[in-house]
Amino acid sequence: VTSSSSYAERNYIYSDTSCSTEIATVAFGYNLTVGDNVSGLTTSVGDSTYPSTATKVTATQSCVALKASSDEGATWIKTLFSGISIDPAVGTSYQCGISGSSRYALWNYIESSSLSKLVEVKSSSAYPSDWSSDTNTMTFIP
Repeated sequence: VTSSSSYAERNYIYSDTSCSTEIATVAFGYNLTVGDNVSGLTTSVGDSTYPSTATKVTATQSCVALKASSDEGATWIKTLFSGISIDPAVGTSYQCGISGSSRYALWNYIESSSLSKLVEVKSSSAYPSDWSSDTNTMTFIP
């Protein structure tokens, strides 16, 4: 979370399954609009347990930052962004503002002294009505 109305999502790309060789970093910035609280959500989906409440949020992509750590990473970035003709140099950071599409989500942030969690289910077309098998839980260790 970068402010009360924005957050960033940083993705590290690796060339191996053990995640020992980073080849690129891609970060997306989002403007965040917080909406209404909802309650009465399903607390058990499959093997997972979720809160009965959430907050509606809208995230609109506002920027992207890229950095290739190797030639393989530069090739990966070129492929990912093939529609915009980018030619990244290894070790150089690139950042640009964009007017991206919005995504709609239900969030519940659970904070404790030992760890914090963000529970999220999202959609590109409308607010989800409940938790589902597509719900993600991100754990943060202080």
